[in-house]
Amino acid sequence: MKAYTTLTCDSLDTISSKILEFVSADIADKKTGWVFLDIKQLLKSIPELGNFFCQHKLHPMDAAVTILYDDLTTHMDTLPVVAKINFPVANTQGWVNRWYHIDQTTLDTCPRLIDHLGFPKEDITGLDLELLAEIPNMDQPIVFNSRIPHSVNKINPEQLPRVIASFTFRNQPTHLLA
Repeated sequence: MKAYTTLTCDSLDTISSKILEFVSADIADKKTGWVFLDIKQLLKSIPELGNFFCQHKLHPMDAAVTILYDDLTTHMDTLPVVAKINFPVANTQGWVNRWYHIDQTTLDTCPRLIDHLGFPKEDITGLDLELLAEIPNMDQPIVFNSRIPHSVNKINPEQLPRVIASFTFRNQPTHLLA
């Protein structure tokens, strides 16, 4: 499975601006990291987003935004989710998304920990991993394999915070990563 695939979205500007409006209070409150959203309210407020998911025959389950002022360190998301879709919302210029190779033996020997949401996951902190793929200045939605170690790194952004909307689905879009 590929690390990521870029998706085409004809209404990206509309979707991004409406998501930004939807989360403006969270940004004003200087929240950082993952901020979970009410998926039903989000889809009700942004019919263009629902249309995008319908075009891809996807059934959204959860939504969140990541609000970053600094790097998001290398990590792997917890199972059972493998394939997520991320939409650029604001200030993605000057940042890079990166994915890293990890072999199964190394992964099997990683200590396990409980993440901030209470889910068990592999602790890959401090591992020196080989770069597999990267997207500088993410300007299109992507489907990505969240079980491949990944990070977001601040290079030279002109504006902060970086805001990305992330979606999980009842029918994961793993076929888009084939």
